[in-house]
Amino acid sequence: MDALIDEVEHELISARPDREATFADAVVSWRSWAEHSKRLKPATLRNYDALLSEPGQRKRGPGENLARIMRSFGDRKIAEITAVDIERFLQRLDRDGLPGRSVNAHRQALANVFEHATRADVFSLPNNPVRGAEKRREDYTKPPETFSIEQVHAVARAARAGAHVNGGRRWASADEDLQQQQANVQDAVIYTVAGFTGLRQGELLALRWKHVRFADRTLVVVAAMSAGVESSTKSGKWRAVPLVSDAFVALDELSRREWFVSPDDYVFCGPAGEPLNESALRRRFKAARDAAGLPPLPFHHLRHTFATLAIRGLDPATVQALLGHSKITTTERYLHARPLTELAERMDSIFGMRVEPLADRDRASAMI
Repeated sequence: MDALIDEVEHELISARPDREATFADAVVSWRSWAEHSKRLKPATLRNYDALLSEPGQRKRGPGENLARIMRSFGDRKIAEITAVDIERFLQRLDRDGLPGRSVNAHRQALANVFEHATRADVFSLPNNPVRGAEKRREDYTKPPETFSIEQVHAVARAARAGAHVNGGRRWASADEDLQQQQANVQDAVIYTVAGFTGLRQGELLALRWKHVRFADRTLVVVAAMSAGVESSTKSGKWRAVPLVSDAFVALDELSRREWFVSPDDYVFCGPAGEPLNESALRRRFKAARDAAGLPPLPFHHLRHTFATLAIRGLDPATVQALLGHSKITTTERYLHARPLTELAERMDSIFGMRVEPLADRDRASAMI
């Protein structure tokens, strides 16, 4: 009985929340757990680091961190922060004009930290106060803008011609000029493959030649680059994507280069065979896009282009598998591009209607 009483008293004591720990202490604890135990992707951690940054000079670029969360909660005792405090903070973000998606991102960062703090081995908070604060409505009604097939070809042509680098002029030395020509061809290929396979930018950067199965006209997507670190795909699962002719021919051309075509080499790489820099890739694409006179859409919209083209002839479940979406609802945002001609004809048969061919209607109009 004495042992049982001691055990119960120990559990009661250990379950008491830490009244001295601050929100900043909780952030430090969560950040370590998220990196080493939860093993969030580097890019995901980078996004949370930005939301949970301390006030002060930015590590990248001029100016100071906005640090909205830490300015509001950093020094406060975590056990004293309530759902009302969280809701008032989110309302301030609303008044500052932040879109719903951004407000929800701040809310999610807070929720992660408080949920971690409820653990008995951390701060033993009795509950997560963020659950009492409402999520904001996000506007997903606008379909994503895309390029046309010809525009994908146009940006690839601009890159191949070097219009996005050095104004299209030749370089001073022959070696520099040859190296730049090879980089231009690679740029053209990666834009083509992105537009006609729908791979994410990180998946393209992690693609190795052993993942390109020319005999089967298939790409096997098994990894992705996240903040310069090779990691798993976003869904955590591998998938196979068929190679349409344009992407197949482009990759076949690139596979004939002189270096870095061994099975373990990256398909898209730098001069020393290293993975391409994400920022440099986006910057070069923007320059090629502008040189081709295309709409100011970012690199990721090449993926949207593939999705809207694929949904026109394939069922949503197949498109979901090709894109690597974990939820069908994500794929459904492209259904606006699905032609309804066949459905309209089926409904005509249901309602017993008959639509005259256009030629007959034109002939009848002429007689009138």
